[in-house]
Amino acid sequence: MPTEAFIALLIEALAKTMPAGTGVADREACLSTARALLDAYRPADAKEAALAARAIAAHFAAMDSFARAARPGISDDTAIRLRGSAIAASRQSDALTRPRQQPRQPAADATVPRSTGATADLVMPASRVRHRAGQPLPGAADVGTLLGATALSPVRPTVPVPV
Repeated sequence: MPTEAFIALLIEALAKTMPAGTGVADREACLSTARALLDAYRPADAKEAALAARAIAAHFAAMDSFARAARPGISDDTAIRLRGSAIAASRQSDALTRPRQQPRQPAADATVPRSTGATADLVMPASRVRHRAGQPLPGAADVGTLLGATALSPVRPTVPVPV
């Protein structure tokens, strides 16, 4: 568990990254928002708290850049740069948040949907895909004839290889 002093330091730093006015009421709002956002991550240690703070700061940087790009009177070049910065900050925020998300478990009763018609014989569960590599294609008498003149045919050296 991170110490209260470290959390207070992170909250103070986060409050400074939020786009807001300089009034006392705004500062208090930024501090309470920063604490609420950091608490939502439920960091287990100082490293997780620091990652959460960086994700939150990147989110606010992205939102500020998007808002600045949307202001009237901004040139097209400036708007493009601001949007590019906002997208990069959004990706950074997502990348910092992603490791904390739990991977989804596949449903236990998930089945592979089978199609109807001629391709129904080709559909196999994913667990058996590697086993079908040696099986002939449906309707093909000899797989070797299919591979004879393709890039998949075996390479035969034209120069003798010394043994």
